[in-house]
Amino acid sequence: MHTTSIRLSDEIKHQLDEVAAFRDRKPHWVMVKAIEHYLAQETEEIRWFRERVEAMEKDIAEDKMIPLDEAFAELRRPLIEAKKHADS
Repeated sequence: MHTTSIRLSDEIKHQLDEVAAFRDRKPHWVMVKAIEHYLAQETEEIRWFRERVEAMEKDIAEDKMIPLDEAFAELRRPLIEAKKHADS
């Protein structure tokens, strides 16, 4: 187990003490639970993001999706052609 220290604003310290008192726990327990909860949420978000990136990369490799810059180029092409014909 490791020891660390953090600086808390007066407001956070007050909230921490209130929650600890309500739960009949020490502030340390509340801080550990808060960190565990935050890390679980962040870990899930990172996992979700990585899965989306992997799926997107697979779709691009299988020509099921094109990169955004290529999509915009495809969308702009008819406008550029129409402008060329209008200028001629």
